[in-house]
Amino acid sequence: MEYDEADEYDEEEYEDEYDYEDEDYEEELLLAEDVPPGQAELALNRDLSAADRILADCQRLGQRILTIQDAEYPQRLRNIFDPPLVLYVKGRMPVMDEE
Repeated sequence: MEYDEADEYDEEEYEDEYDYEDEDYEEELLLAEDVPPGQAELALNRDLSAADRILADCQRLGQRILTIQDAEYPQRLRNIFDPPLVLYVKGRMPVMDEE
């Protein structure tokens, strides 16, 4: 489907071309050669209760979570091989990048 700015946007046509059913996504993920079966099953697990418990614990303990995409995430950590995707922070973040 070619889309030209002059064309009118047809939501139904867009959805027909780009919409994946959950079953299609699951099948593709499970058959992907570069995704180990255990990892594919974990990715398909939509139970967020463990994540909810972690967030509640962090709030109770006065911690916050920084992801690698947060501006406050230390650049030095971003630049290492296999950096942690999340950091659990309590209090002030030390200034690591200016040392």
